[in-house]
Amino acid sequence: MIEGARYAHTNLIARDWRALAGFYEVVFGCTPVPPERDYAGPALEAGTGVAGAALAGVHLRLPGHGPEGPTLEIYAYSPCADGPPPAVNRPGLAHLAFEVASVEGARREVLAAGGGSVGEVVTLTTLAGTQVTWCYVTDPEGNIVELQAWKEGAYGGKMHLILVSACLLGHPVRYDGGGAELESHVLRRWAAEGRVVAVCPEVDGGLPTPRPPAEISRAGGG
Repeated sequence: MIEGARYAHTNLIARDWRALAGFYEVVFGCTPVPPERDYAGPALEAGTGVAGAALAGVHLRLPGHGPEGPTLEIYAYSPCADGPPPAVNRPGLAHLAFEVASVEGARREVLAAGGGSVGEVVTLTTLAGTQVTWCYVTDPEGNIVELQAWKEGAYGGKMHLILVSACLLGHPVRYDGGGAELESHVLRRWAAEGRVVAVCPEVDGGLPTPRPPAEISRAGGG
């Protein structure tokens, strides 16, 4: 692992960096981080591999992560290379995402500020029951932005844990030192969701494994 690694920024190359930065400031509340950048010369050419490169732009502090959080770096290059328009399913970096209070309301603000729509507003449910409402839009230069809002599930967003006999999960806790694993797609789903808590009353009560068998016997007459 790289020592001291810390996420710093995401870069957007703009045709008009001031206009695009203004969009993210007004719509999402990003704030400029001085100074503005204005680079050219041999060092920039060597670093970018672009002959005659010059760039200008700004860093915007992204909302919600404090004064030392990551930034959105918006630069305009000269010369600027042509490329295909962004697509949600193209390999590589695809979109920015902002968590918002209302996806519908945020979508209206993006469109009013010159952005565009990509898909419809939809809601998906995770395996843990939490719901996320989201949609894709674009900024005025066509870069894809996801708007998302999370909602607690049917049980208040708190995952309900399920006690399951440890032996049924294959744990070697039975009297003979073995397990009795139960093949069940329901158990597998619960385990994948992190809901399962393995318990063995005998072991939890201090009995060894293996141990003498114990059975419940009913006295005569009921």
